[in-house]
Amino acid sequence: MFGRAFFHKYVLNELIEWCFSSPLNILRSAINFSRYSFGLGKGPYSQFGELRPLVARLLVAISLPLAFAMFLKDKYNVARAGRRQIIWAKSHC
Repeated sequence: MFGRAFFHKYVLNELIEWCFSSPLNILRSAINFSRYSFGLGKGPYSQFGELRPLVARLLVAISLPLAFAMFLKDKYNVARAGRRQIIWAKSHC
């Protein structure tokens, strides 16, 4: 997840001027930056500290609820996949 968070952080810090020409891509990066940062154990204040432009911080603040919901879904899917592998291994022994 570090690479994904790093990429979206780069987009928000260095390519924020694309906000006017490609707003959905920048918003998607804000959501994914926060989502993957939650996966790395970083809270909202830590996330804000990594972003320089005020616009990027505002976008991340707006996207926090959706990003957190996506993080929880990721966490659930990983746990579910792990349980499936255990069940498969037991049935094929």
